[in-house]
Amino acid sequence: MSVTKLILAVLEGFKSRVPSSKQILTVYSFVLFIAAGWSIYSFLFNLPSSLYYFNTFQIISVFSYVMAFTLFESILVLLALVAIGIVLPGKWFRDCFTYSGPLVILVGGVASVRLQDSMRTGIPPLRWVAVGALLVLIACVVLIWLFHKVTALQKIFLKVVEQFVIFAYIYVPLGLLGMVIVLVRNVLQ
Repeated sequence: MSVTKLILAVLEGFKSRVPSSKQILTVYSFVLFIAAGWSIYSFLFNLPSSLYYFNTFQIISVFSYVMAFTLFESILVLLALVAIGIVLPGKWFRDCFTYSGPLVILVGGVASVRLQDSMRTGIPPLRWVAVGALLVLIACVVLIWLFHKVTALQKIFLKVVEQFVIFAYIYVPLGLLGMVIVLVRNVLQ
């Protein structure tokens, strides 16, 4: 077997382990909605105090940084989910990527908010973080299994998740515009 045929065979095998582009778009839209929603919420929460210290252009610049980072962050999260789909057996994650990816994001998002809230009083002990990570893993496995077994629940969740695709058409251009503003601002200074 020639090297070219070997490389093509490996690439074909790799391609069969990756979720479809429609699945990836659906999950990415959900990831982007959660990430951008949280980022915009945090930005708007801090906006009243920012008005006292920054002018309009500086506030737009800060928002641009927020949206550019959110776009980058959501791509990294999506790549992590796709990597999980590649590594795990197909029936466990890849074949049900459209609902298992958002379930992992929901559980992880709730855990992140809880961790962030607990850090207001100080850094929690490593033992608590490890127990929390284990609980997140168990919750993800149980929810994915439940959704895999109960098709009615799966269909309802999929109908809801598919509606988030519209947000990709809003947040991706905002993130790209944010990147352009960040690049222009850093090049001109």
